[in-house]
Amino acid sequence: MYGLPNDFEPKVFVGRRVESITFAENVVVLAFSEELTVSISGTVLYQESPDSAVKRERPPVSHTSLVSAVGRAVKGAELKSPQELILRLEGDFLLTLLDDSEAYECYLISMRDREIVV
Repeated sequence: MYGLPNDFEPKVFVGRRVESITFAENVVVLAFSEELTVSISGTVLYQESPDSAVKRERPPVSHTSLVSAVGRAVKGAELKSPQELILRLEGDFLLTLLDDSEAYECYLISMRDREIVV
């Protein structure tokens, strides 16, 4: 809906480990080390390895292999556009957060001193 702000630096994710993934009725929460969370209410794409298919998830999620991201550290992060944030995790796991709704927020990034609604 809003896209990421121009001053957002995706490298804030680099080096942080996915500590947990929590599933609720209309949100998926990725908790990273050092007090960084992403609450997803929109679409997330992920690919577990270069040889696997890209999977698309959107809450509510009833079953998923997204949990295989837990324990992996972020090796790289980039903005493909203000609407597409790509995280490269250990083991060639790709995670893409999309801002693909005109009417609703898609995800919230919460850090110690800042919250970004996308």
